[in-house]
Amino acid sequence: MVFLAVAASALALPGGFEARAEDGSLVSVGSWWEPSPGWKGRWWWHEAGGAAWMKAGPVQVGPLTVSQGAEGWRDWGPGTTLSSGHWGVGVDADSWGFWSVQGPEELEAGAQGRLDAGPWSLAIGADRTWKLDPEPLDVSPWTNRARAGLVFDTASSRVGVEATGVIPAQGEKTWWGRSRGAASVRSWSVDVEASGGTDRSDDRKLWAAAATLSWKRWFAGWAGDADAAEGAAKVGARGSGLEGWASWGPLAGVEAEGGADTRVMAVDLGVTAGTRFAGGRWSHRGGASASGRLDRGRWSGEWEVSTGRGPTTQTVTAAWRESTLEAEARWKVQGFRLGWIGPGTTFSLGLKWYF
Repeated sequence: MVFLAVAASALALPGGFEARAEDGSLVSVGSWWEPSPGWKGRWWWHEAGGAAWMKAGPVQVGPLTVSQGAEGWRDWGPGTTLSSGHWGVGVDADSWGFWSVQGPEELEAGAQGRLDAGPWSLAIGADRTWKLDPEPLDVSPWTNRARAGLVFDTASSRVGVEATGVIPAQGEKTWWGRSRGAASVRSWSVDVEASGGTDRSDDRKLWAAAATLSWKRWFAGWAGDADAAEGAAKVGARGSGLEGWASWGPLAGVEAEGGADTRVMAVDLGVTAGTRFAGGRWSHRGGASASGRLDRGRWSGEWEVSTGRGPTTQTVTAAWRESTLEAEARWKVQGFRLGWIGPGTTFSLGLKWYF
């Protein structure tokens, strides 16, 4: 709770500056400003370049990334890892919107609208993607998509379905759909999601599905797709100070993880351990953490180790957080070296200042 209070006070400040260095070299800097609700701006620079983004009410301008939102709806926001060659503008007026996003190879533009009626919501939208530099013999320089989504949402349950038609300039028309559902009754809750179709863009599967059933502190689930129809099952429990789960099946191999945390003399302590067998090989991981509160802020430290797949790696992280400042140092090494210099050794330092 103390950490949440520190984080909340930092988030309440209207702006900030951040910088990150690795192995003694500056790799990224950035700043952000939010003078009033709905108005934001930020800029960033990293080794691949830099850019700036601005939000003025419903309008966003800058390098944007478009992602799936609610069924039938698309969201967009700043792509803070993007640089030159990426640009976009988007307008989100809550019940309608449009966007145009350009990358080095493609330009995407679309529009959408939504009608709300009590717990029901119907969204429709369409977009087109153009290749900016198509090959001379490319018979499909653009692709159209049209989608519709229906959502039923109440305090205890939510169900949504979406269908998208994909129509290239020439060639076979395809489709893709997705559905999500969630419900809770007293101590029980269930979450289900599924997707599938003939569209193979973005590494989509012919079908994929997952479900989780929870009761109090216990949960059980299953996930599978067209490449691993038997999928993988997962069971576990979350309790006061203890957590553990195990999964098995062709999709994930055999895997188990557990953890425990406690509080000793105003210091929060935690340990985790896990193991996995997949592809005929074992891998293991573990870690320990500690955190506490001082007069001005909160400190934390963490150690992680993994072995079995590739070289053994260790990562040590130390952080300090207060109302106007965050600092984090991370040291990663291969093997069990105690020195600061060696193959595979990296050291990074991050700083955030809120104003």
